[in-house]
Amino acid sequence: MREIVIYGDGAMAKTIYPYIAQNYKVKCFTVERAYRTCSSMFGLPVCDLETLPNGDFYFIIAIGYGELNQLREQYFALMKKSGYKPGYFYCPEQKKMHHLEVGEGSIVLAKSSIHCGTKIGKNVFISSGVNIGHCCTIEDNVWINSGVTIAGNTTIGRNSIICINATIGNDIVIGQSNFIGAGTLITKSTQDFACYATEPTAQLPIPSTTFTKLSQRMR
Repeated sequence: MREIVIYGDGAMAKTIYPYIAQNYKVKCFTVERAYRTCSSMFGLPVCDLETLPNGDFYFIIAIGYGELNQLREQYFALMKKSGYKPGYFYCPEQKKMHHLEVGEGSIVLAKSSIHCGTKIGKNVFISSGVNIGHCCTIEDNVWINSGVTIAGNTTIGRNSIICINATIGNDIVIGQSNFIGAGTLITKSTQDFACYATEPTAQLPIPSTTFTKLSQRMR
């Protein structure tokens, strides 16, 4: 089985590990010495990146979308420059559609539906329960969270972040490094570095116990 190193020792690394371990033999986790928070995870060592031994193995980036995915982009480039090969993960539980391209270093988790003709770039993270229509383009370093729907013929610009349950209409171009907040509906193309967020749901002026009693009376 192919060996792989997971870059990261936080929540994302813990989330990604069980998936990656299905397709690879995980050699270790790694981060820079200054950022290392533990010495082992899942019975495997967390190695200092500075002393990571050379070897013929793969890597995957498992950190969050800080600084508009620039950190993920930076470490992806650093690991490649150091001679390691980008791995990738496409959940084996779901059928891979015809003419679907998945770039190196990308991760697609379970129960996502990605239609034919779609191109996924390098170092992309797609969480579970995502629906991406036909002939879309997801550019490099994009982060797409759970429950997102992207209609057909749409492009998501590099380094963008699409948060939980956002909906992107068809024939749209999302600019580079956009932040699309949770539950947001986008129906027109956006400029680079745009930020969209919906108002949080307002609290009703009655306690939950009163509301449930009222709703029961209405049945």
